[in-house]
Amino acid sequence: TASTEIRAKKRYLELQNLGQEVNMLDLMADIEKRDFKDSSRNLSPLFPADDAHIIDSSKMSADDVFLYMKNIVKKEFY
Repeated sequence: TASTEIRAKKRYLELQNLGQEVNMLDLMADIEKRDFKDSSRNLSPLFPADDAHIIDSSKMSADDVFLYMKNIVKKEFY
């Protein structure tokens, strides 16, 4: 998971690199709307399992996330 702001920034950069003009506040609103819709739908609402490890990657690089996950796997399975 990551904060709405971080996710919007990543999407903003993606869309800008594709040559699209985008508004950061609109992106943030769209992400929040989608998250609410996904977590509140009647059929299969999106929630982590009770035993899931939630990783907030807001301040982590992809390599940091990988190493964090690798350590979790080592602790759980070895």
